[in-house]
Amino acid sequence: MILEYMLEKNHHGVMAPSWVADGGYFGDWVANTLVGYTPDLANRNYYVPDTVTVLTKAELVTRALRLHAINPQTKMNPAEGINVHPDIELTSDEVTTLVDTWCSDRGIS
Repeated sequence: MILEYMLEKNHHGVMAPSWVADGGYFGDWVANTLVGYTPDLANRNYYVPDTVTVLTKAELVTRALRLHAINPQTKMNPAEGINVHPDIELTSDEVTTLVDTWCSDRGIS
């Protein structure tokens, strides 16, 4: 399941909640939320708050594209030369592919 969450504060500082198996992705620094993954919520044997926002893959794509419009993601420019060419902004299709790959790597269809 794709989860939108906020970091929790404890005596170690701030960290992802313990119920997020793999987190820290697609950060919205205005809302202070991140995206993470946890195995299927229906088949779990541990606590996950009922108030957590569960996203579909389509909703994650929408979120990533919205965040990309505000703060574009970039990739390295393949042109030769140190500091000659700045990074290249990802296209919307590349952002969508990034989300697709992230989901596929976690078995989310």
